[in-house]
Amino acid sequence: MRFTRFLARGLAALLVTAFTVGAQAQDAWPSKPITLVVGYAPGGVTDVTARIIAEFTGQELGQPIVVKNLPGVNGILGITSVKSAAPDGYTLLFGGSTHQVFLPLMDPKLPYDPVKDFTIVSPVANFDWIVVTAPNSGYANFAQLVDAMKKPDARFTFPHAGVATPYYLNTKVLVNMVGGKAEAIQYKGSGPALVDVMAGRLSFGLDTLSSVRDLIATGKLVALATTSPTPHEGPAASIPTYEKLGYPRLAQVNWSTWNSILVPAAVSPDIVGKLNQAMARALANPKLVERFSSMGLRPMTGYSAEKSSAFVREQIRQWGPLLKAADIKLDN
Repeated sequence: MRFTRFLARGLAALLVTAFTVGAQAQDAWPSKPITLVVGYAPGGVTDVTARIIAEFTGQELGQPIVVKNLPGVNGILGITSVKSAAPDGYTLLFGGSTHQVFLPLMDPKLPYDPVKDFTIVSPVANFDWIVVTAPNSGYANFAQLVDAMKKPDARFTFPHAGVATPYYLNTKVLVNMVGGKAEAIQYKGSGPALVDVMAGRLSFGLDTLSSVRDLIATGKLVALATTSPTPHEGPAASIPTYEKLGYPRLAQVNWSTWNSILVPAAVSPDIVGKLNQAMARALANPKLVERFSSMGLRPMTGYSAEKSSAFVREQIRQWGPLLKAADIKLDN
């Protein structure tokens, strides 16, 4: 009996010690550098965006956030590496609409579930798309382009960077929603694609404001519409929105492409909350806002962890029927 009581006291003390150590470790987070995994090669817009938010959020946390690039398989290599990482808050994932919405909707055999395997801490930034064409295309406005695409003998082409990319998905869904026809031509990058749009070898294209802003200003491209729900600022303010153009169905869609930071699902809510608050302060920093603005990005502020999860669920609900109606599959 005495031994039993001794054993019980020992176990209780052990449990208390383990709980205390765990609580202290959690309270101390972060006590060392944090890794942010990016599933793309260095140098692209996604990588640069990740490095900016890592820099400013790390300053808020008092620990550096180091970007680790793991490119491969449409970013899935990086995603699976974070999925299997220790859920201690020291390994983060730089995700976004492609990996949290589009790929899961198109491929049920993905090696991850964006909702069950991860917790979204907060969106980071979003950007809109501009419908552009060549000055000599013959389409002076968006309505003329749409009307021409709807003709039975229409032979339209547009560029994209892969079926899983927003370039393809946004354009394909747009063409389907207006009842048009257009063939997708794949390019290795936005630069070569825009060269062919300017030359008239492609009928039209969708690209980011930062990519086409100077080309529009110099008259090398004509902007027919923006997917932004509100007018842009500065010289791009004259680009009409879908609502202004009289396309209410298009105006109801959230076309913007966005990035986010996620953690493995088992990371504690306390750590998620601390990271969310640090990101909120970083996204409100005028210096970050200025750097994002120069890239055509808008910080996504005001998102708690709970609101972030609801945002992703709403995006999945919205885009599921749109992709199905456009018959978009990974083997298109």
